[in-house]
Amino acid sequence: MDKDLSAGTGTGTGTGGRGDGRGDSRGDSRGDSRGDKGRESRWEKDTMTVEIAFALVTGAALAVLVFAAATALFDAKTGAIAGAVAGVWRVVRVLRRFDRWRGLGR
Repeated sequence: MDKDLSAGTGTGTGTGGRGDGRGDSRGDSRGDSRGDKGRESRWEKDTMTVEIAFALVTGAALAVLVFAAATALFDAKTGAIAGAVAGVWRVVRVLRRFDRWRGLGR
């Protein structure tokens, strides 16, 4: 039992504790139940989660800054539109850049 815990992920279940991306701690070794066909390892999924959070946070920060600047120069309606466009643009840009980076190879 101690050997399994030190060699695996520490879940103690014995299934999917290899750390090689096959299966998960629930014992589903096929990996196709969520549509990813077992292509992505846990660290790749974690990387995607971090990248999405980064895109949302930086997009929101940019939207607030653009809103404040445009409101100071024009009116609130123009500031809201400019802030929304800038925020969405940032989120799309970051996620497309990440997708290109992922597509370069593994």
